[in-house]
Amino acid sequence: MFGNRINGFLGTASSFSGASYGSFESSVQQLNPDITKSNIVTFNSNTQSNGISIVSTSQITYANSGIYLINFLGQFAFVGGASNFNITVWYALNGTPIPDSSYTFTTTSAQNAQILANLEDIVTISAGQYIQVYWWAGTTGITLTPTAAASNPTRPASPSANFNTFRVG
Repeated sequence: MFGNRINGFLGTASSFSGASYGSFESSVQQLNPDITKSNIVTFNSNTQSNGISIVSTSQITYANSGIYLINFLGQFAFVGGASNFNITVWYALNGTPIPDSSYTFTTTSAQNAQILANLEDIVTISAGQYIQVYWWAGTTGITLTPTAAASNPTRPASPSANFNTFRVG
């Protein structure tokens, strides 16, 4: 019917056999408790993977060396607070931030205003290395938040964070 979802592509898991890929999600709200510190995105669901795994809820760990496409989607919401609505998202390899990998997004001051932040890159990764995604917001009133399923019309739930990756070389 629809097949399995891997980084937005449709296919069957068997069509990717032998390939390294991973799709990870978070179904929980992630808070911004302190505007002077960064937050590490955590994941609580492994949608499907082969050769890539989650370690300690935040480390996307690669079993095989190669060139990988990485894609992060974060659904941020303004839930109240001060007037700095900026959100910066970046990633790190083995705990070291990658130069020029950060992007800043801005919500409005409307209660529950949402923005979908996207971070995508192609990265050379050695076996055993890991990627982590970080974020910072200028107010504690910004959260990484999931959206519940709804009806009239029927709409599926969406995760607060989604990380897809697969080997391209």
